[in-house]
Amino acid sequence: MDNDFKTIYDNLRAEQEALNAKMQSARGDAIKHVQEVIDAFHLLRSELKFEDDHQAKSPAEKRRGPASIKYRTPNGIEWTGKGNMKREFRDYLLSQGLTPEDKDLFLTPQFMK
Repeated sequence: MDNDFKTIYDNLRAEQEALNAKMQSARGDAIKHVQEVIDAFHLLRSELKFEDDHQAKSPAEKRRGPASIKYRTPNGIEWTGKGNMKREFRDYLLSQGLTPEDKDLFLTPQFMK
């Protein structure tokens, strides 16, 4: 009985190896065909999309530009509205008798509704 399993396993392994060889051959033929098309039409890499071009970029490659200023007081204190409220901005609101909820009074034009 153990011999039957060994024989079946060996046969499956041989079939798998044959399929892998066929897949590699087909892949090679496909690459050759694509290269012929690229050469015939003088295509550039920048004109093509490759699967590996769309992989997630590392954090260093994802850098964003500076955030837009969302709030600006008459005396020039600016805050992007991201993260904790700037101390100077909060102090200005309090000195004017306003609360942090009144911050929308100082929205920059691009953020006004």
